[in-house]
Amino acid sequence: MHDEVPESILKSIAGQNGERHIYRIVFVGDAASDPLISHISKKFNVDTNILYGQITELQGIPFGNLIVEFRGKASQIQQAVNYINESNIHVKEVFSHAS
Repeated sequence: MHDEVPESILKSIAGQNGERHIYRIVFVGDAASDPLISHISKKFNVDTNILYGQITELQGIPFGNLIVEFRGKASQIQQAVNYINESNIHVKEVFSHAS
């Protein structure tokens, strides 16, 4: 899977002021049905904006990916990212911008 943010997403966030932290989250199997976004929003006080998402099945196993923007204090965002990694879900920052 490419780590590139789709051009349409980049265009939609271009010109917006503030610090931008865009992540790709990849779900496989049972993790695709867990309420991850809800958990991190409540537990770490991080607002999450879902910019793009897709879920499909590969050989009967759910596989999905989301491109999200996390908003909040840097320390809270890092705690949320650590939590996601500890949940055996792949997360990677794919775009960061401060204006």
